[in-house]
Amino acid sequence: MIEYPRGSEWAKWDLHVHTPKSIVNEYGNSEDVWEKFLTDLESLPDEFQVLGINDYLFLDGYEKIKFEKEHNNRLPNIKLILPVVEFRIQKFAGIEFRNTKRINMHVIFSNELEIETIKSQFLNALEQSYTLTHGLDSELWNGCITLKSLEDLGRKIKASVPNEKLSDYESDLIEGFKNLNLDEKEIFRVLEKRHYFKDKYLIAIGKTEWDKLKWSEGSISEKKNIINDAHLVFTSAESVEQYIHAKEKLKEQGVNHLLLDCSDAHTFSQNTQIKDRIGNCFNWIKANPTFEGLRQVVFEKFERVRIQEENPMKNYEKPFFSEINIKSTNIFNNNGVMFSETTLPLNPNLVTIIGGRGAGKSLLLDAIAKTFKKNQRNERSQSISIDNENLIVNYQKSDGENIEYCIRGENNLDYLHIYQGEVKEIVDPKSPEILDSEIKKLLNLPDEEDSLSLEESEIGQLINEIFVIKDWLNYKDNEDNFSNSFDFCNRKRKEKEDLIETITTEEHRKLIEEYIQNLEIINEFNVKINKVKQISEECEHFQYEMNIDIEKLNDDIDYKKNQIPRLNLQVQIDSLNHFRSGLEKQIEDLQNKNTEIDTTFKDAGIKTDIIGLLEQIKIYQHEINTYDNKIKEIKLKTEEINTKFAKLSKLADLILQYHQKRMQDINLGWDQLKRGKKYWNSEQKELIQKILSEIEIKACEIFDSNKFYNQISSCLNLRKFRETQLQTRNEKIEETFQIKYQIDFIKLLKGEKIVNVDGIPQNLEEIIDSDLFSKNGKKEFMEILLLERNRRNYWKVQSSSTYKGKEIRQLSVGMRGTFYLCLKLATDPFTKPFVFDQPEDDLDNDFIMNSLVPIFKKIKKYRQVVIVTHNANLVVNADAEQVIVAKNEGEVLSYESGAIENQTIRKQICNILEGGEPAFTMREKKYGFGKI
Repeated sequence: MIEYPRGSEWAKWDLHVHTPKSIVNEYGNSEDVWEKFLTDLESLPDEFQVLGINDYLFLDGYEKIKFEKEHNNRLPNIKLILPVVEFRIQKFAGIEFRNTKRINMHVIFSNELEIETIKSQFLNALEQSYTLTHGLDSELWNGCITLKSLEDLGRKIKASVPNEKLSDYESDLIEGFKNLNLDEKEIFRVLEKRHYFKDKYLIAIGKTEWDKLKWSEGSISEKKNIINDAHLVFTSAESVEQYIHAKEKLKEQGVNHLLLDCSDAHTFSQNTQIKDRIGNCFNWIKANPTFEGLRQVVFEKFERVRIQEENPMKNYEKPFFSEINIKSTNIFNNNGVMFSETTLPLNPNLVTIIGGRGAGKSLLLDAIAKTFKKNQRNERSQSISIDNENLIVNYQKSDGENIEYCIRGENNLDYLHIYQGEVKEIVDPKSPEILDSEIKKLLNLPDEEDSLSLEESEIGQLINEIFVIKDWLNYKDNEDNFSNSFDFCNRKRKEKEDLIETITTEEHRKLIEEYIQNLEIINEFNVKINKVKQISEECEHFQYEMNIDIEKLNDDIDYKKNQIPRLNLQVQIDSLNHFRSGLEKQIEDLQNKNTEIDTTFKDAGIKTDIIGLLEQIKIYQHEINTYDNKIKEIKLKTEEINTKFAKLSKLADLILQYHQKRMQDINLGWDQLKRGKKYWNSEQKELIQKILSEIEIKACEIFDSNKFYNQISSCLNLRKFRETQLQTRNEKIEETFQIKYQIDFIKLLKGEKIVNVDGIPQNLEEIIDSDLFSKNGKKEFMEILLLERNRRNYWKVQSSSTYKGKEIRQLSVGMRGTFYLCLKLATDPFTKPFVFDQPEDDLDNDFIMNSLVPIFKKIKKYRQVVIVTHNANLVVNADAEQVIVAKNEGEVLSYESGAIENQTIRKQICNILEGGEPAFTMREKKYGFGKI
């Protein structure tokens, strides 16, 4: 079982704690001082996990604490204690002798080294390298360093001082210690020379004393070398603000600024008036509490160190998959591959999954995808068959709440999952529409289906209505006449008028017209009389019925004055009867006039029955009236179809507006993506700008006239477009319709003359009436023009994208995948977990090395990243907090996990991943680790 399976996590590391055995300390010398000291360390807050036990020249304090922890179970709260030896080297800051301060150099050793090894191979090897402060007689010191010899040295120094100056000096031990110097080059030489210490030590320089070294012309290089040759720089800041100021100053000076805040504790925590006290440390390190974890800080420098009050995890509290619990279970129904029983805690930052072929790396991600239904396009994930209780995924929300999800539950969780090979499918050059659709989704744009404000059903109905009217207007009777045309109706009307003209004179015609008019009025009055009778009868009936009901109510009223009066509508009934009598009198007068007309005809010798003549004239007149009504209807139909064609003109404007809005939406979506969210911090905005720096997206409008003509050719009467020696069929079609660009299409919809039929320009309505189309082709042609699902085939708005100055179609599949992933990462980059199965399969290698690794290193702060990979650089150089190693033993899949700094994990990285060992080696060389 690997220790710390969740990988690198934040904890407080105080690497500069002096003990009561330090030559200089303020703990006191009471009998219980060590008990008090150990109790103080045991009372540190839980976030303190690592202490560097720091003594001058010796290891006595570390040795005692190590014994207490290992043999007396003291300091159970502290996971790691490191031995640190502090030296004062031959570099002075200050002017006057008593005020000078020497540079402090700290050697931090691995806890894996035996104390005797450090003593014999390092401290004893340095004994002959010590020198006394300039001006002191070398005979004062014999070169063997012990507490007694230091006291003896101090006593001799003080003996050479006038009595009146002795008050300026401290104890013999401290004076001896203060005047003993060591050349830092000797420290380096011994550490490099002895194989015991390879990769088992780190050097730290005290920033405060180094800062006081003058930048004189002769010492600039020397001052820089002292700090730059160290791995770490120690400070003891009074506040986080003071630390930030100190670090910025080092950066301005162009020197090593891997600055760690330490307590430099010389006294107990309750002495709050003293800065250098136990627990006064703001130093957080993200690493396993091991010496290798500390070395990782040097490799990754500023990514793994934070100086602040609270745990850096609280800087950006993100949701993440926190644990996967698997019981021993079959994965598929049809074979014997199994998961072994596993509890796999997950790191909230960068989690990498490695393993040999068939080890179950991707299957672990597939199980997550299955749990949250992210497997629609992943057949392998769909085929997973595991019972609910056998696989549970734990998800921790940003507020700390933990939720358990069973694999077969109705789980809804929004996170980004890219399965193996998905990017290649999306960026396949054979299906550019898939990438375009994905780009629009990433820019928060709806698909084309959510298009015009006018629904396709409305447009389809408009087309149907146009052709219903057209069919009516173009109707032919049995004699092949356009019976619903103005010409036909006017001609037939004239025929009937001529017939009336032949059977009567002008004078008689006037009498007949008067006669007919009288008859029409009589008929009209008779209709009114019948209506009056109906109303009168209904009034009488209503009065009768209401009065019966009123009488019933009155029977229940005792007092007669309160009784309800009867309803009386006699005034209305009398008025109606009077109106009817007037109408009957007018009818009688009109009938008398018609009798006189009849007498006039007989006196004139016209023997034909006037009624018969009138009937014939009436028939003709009825037919005239019918044609008049038909002409009115034709006029209305013509106006109606003009209105509908006017709607097509407005539809053209809607299409233009829609395309313009789509283009604006794409451009705005891209601008917003580049700008980022208002609440993002500067680092987040800078990261997104870097991700998108080589991408440019803009909207473009594409009208493909070839696709347009291919579509409409199916509805044309192709005999009208026969090929000639001079023209192909397609050329004749194009010459007729003359639609090459969007503007031509719009002109057609707006009714402008554009189509040449037999050399005569015609507008849309006229061409619909032509013989250019097949039997049902006219309606189909209109649907091709007007219905968006058809129009989208030849006219669309889409994104035009470039990456590194090249259009997407010019890029390799790997670079297309790189382009797509950059967009994907820039969309909601700081919220949802991001799961990616084998990015190196889909991406350009140069991008992985130079871009994706830096992106992952920064973005993991804001979102959990989980990847399956064969690429050592994505593990090592991206500084994965957790490495999960997948294994397959006899078709049983198992997993173990830990941090890069764990030697077991490192060994497996080197064994499994091609280039694993070189990746570690190159990283160490990059940070100059072998220099010291």
